[in-house]
Amino acid sequence: MDAISTPFRAEWRDRIQKAGASYAYRADAGEVRFAALLLEKGLAENPGGLVDRMITLYSKSEALEPLAENFRWAMRSLETDRFVALMATVIDDTPNDTIRAQAHYSRALALSRSEVEADRSQVERDYARVVELMPEDSILSLRARGPKFEQSRLQIGMSVPDITAPDIDGKEFKLSDYRGKVVMLDFWGFW
Repeated sequence: MDAISTPFRAEWRDRIQKAGASYAYRADAGEVRFAALLLEKGLAENPGGLVDRMITLYSKSEALEPLAENFRWAMRSLETDRFVALMATVIDDTPNDTIRAQAHYSRALALSRSEVEADRSQVERDYARVVELMPEDSILSLRARGPKFEQSRLQIGMSVPDITAPDIDGKEFKLSDYRGKVVMLDFWGFW
């Protein structure tokens, strides 16, 4: 069901919403799984309203986890202030570190385009908190470390991080061996 063709989107959305409604307000928070499915498949008519409702009802529940990695889909349909407030609610209420890390990450994304200095420092704190909460090799931790690495290591005029790799003949070379020379790197692969 990764790709639902256009004529059937409304039908599937309605089916998922109906199924989710049958789980509404239950202790197991089953409707959260259906809300996550609507967001993940791009079927939610109002992603912001859906996320707002789920957080309002289930911010203290670990059942919010399936929805957590989809928080960011609500950014475009909610005012930034409302989205940031919802993420703060999740951060304060949830007992689950993964959900909390997703909320920090989503809030950082929402504030990352702000020109306000206080927002920029909040972005840095949120990314740092994600790194603290998640295992070092997790995708979310890697994503959270990316902006700082880019800022500190990948700007025009900075030295390129040293890499060691085989050349086309299989002989190992280090990029630092060519420092001071014009080098063109051509990366390609099949993945």
